[in-house]
This record gives sequence, structure tokens and C-alpha cells, in this order.
Amino acid sequence: TRGQVLSQGGSLVVAYYHSTCAGHTESAAAVWPDRGAIDDWSVVCTHCGGSPSTSWQHSMTLAEVAAAIRRDHPEMNAITSLQLLGRTGSGRVRGVSLTGPAGTVMLTGNEFRRFFGYTKVRSTWFDMTRIDGGLQLSGQGSGHGVGMCQWGALGMARRGFTAEQIVKHYYRGVEVTGPEAAEVAVAHRLLVEPPLGSRPPGLLPPACFRCAFPRLLLRHVPPRRSPLPRPPHPS
Repeated sequence: TRGQVLSQGGSLVVAYYHSTCAGHTESAAAVWPDRGAIDDWSVVCTHCGGSPSTSWQHSMTLAEVAAAIRRDHPEMNAITSLQLLGRTGSGRVRGVSLTGPAGTVMLTGNEFRRFFGYTKVRSTWFDMTRIDGGLQLSGQGSGHGVGMCQWGALGMARRGFTAEQIVKHYYRGVEVTGPEAAEVAVAHRLLVEPPLGSRPPGLLPPACFRCAFPRLLLRHVPPRRSPLPRPPHPS
């Protein structure tokens, strides 16, 4: 796969990826509506069952909820109720409302994850249950759910699918182009692409889909270089 890139309509693909979709990937427009995403890569995935994040649970007290919300909303001294605000086409939480004596705060599913920590709220695919003094989240999957599911890609590779078959499953409608097209596409992307440090998490570097695969699946091996000639031994 060295030198190959994913393209669609003559342009390099913005290849988002995540850890575990738990059965269905998410549309980019549902996660980042402000980015103007037009690619709908929400697909069924039956290959990520080996992931440790297929299902998860996390409990928190209402006091912990209020403390997290106060970082951006200092007026929210207490939280008395929480409500899920609909779901996306894949089943993930679209938004959450949090109500207290000072009013109501509305968060998107992704914002809810950010407030409470990505390692605690592993995805936006969860149910919420009130328990004594707090709430319990019961969820599935890990990550934003957009693009390639890494555990699903690993599962497909173990079943004999090729790298091209895998990426074309998760990125519908893309083409895998060769070295000549890659050189042109990379040169164009380098002229318009922001610096690497400014890219959002889960976004592949230009012209590279190898990096999204788990290390067990593919290794990014640097190109061989001829060794430099040794200087003559002093006599």
C-alpha cells in the first residue's frame, strides 16, 4: 500500500477513524455539523466484536456532573435532572440537557463526552439510568464513530479481506489511487493543508491511510536507504 492514497472526485479524502463502532459507524455530519461534511460513511460493521470497548459502563454522582459543567457554566451550582435529546441515525446520542436551579444547559453528544472525559464516556452510544444520588451510563463502542473502525478493520483483515476492500467498506465511494496520482494529490494537499498540529484528533495525515490501521494489522516501515560508504581505514 506504500504510495497509495484514498481519493474521491479527484481530491484526497479526509479519512476520519476511531477505535470501536460496536456495530454501526456514524455520519460525519452528525458529529461535526459545523464542518460542512458531505460524506455519509455510516455503515454496518460486524467485525469489531473482539474490542474490549464493545460495551462499557460508567457511574457518576450529580455532584460530579455539576462540578464538570461548572468549568464552562459557573452558574450551574447543582444539577437536578438530565435528559437525552434524541438520537442520530446510527443510534448515538444527539444531545443532552442538564437542568438545575440556575437553568438548563444543552450539550451535544460530543460535548457531553468532552465535559466528563473521553475515557469515562467512551462514545455517544449510551443509555442513561438514574441511580441513588447520581446516574449510570451503559454504552457501547469507543470514539466518535466516524470513518474506519480500527477494531473492525483488524477483524476484517483476520478474515482475509485486503486493505483496499477494508477501506472501501468504511469509506464508501472512494478510489485507491497509485503512486503517480499520489504525488500530484500530496503536492496539492501540502499547499492547502493546515500544519499537522492543528488537525483535529482522529484525522489522518495527508495521503496516508496506513496509519489508521492497528499496529497488529499493518506496520509503517520506512523506505530502505543504501548505507553510506565507510571512510577508508587510516593506515
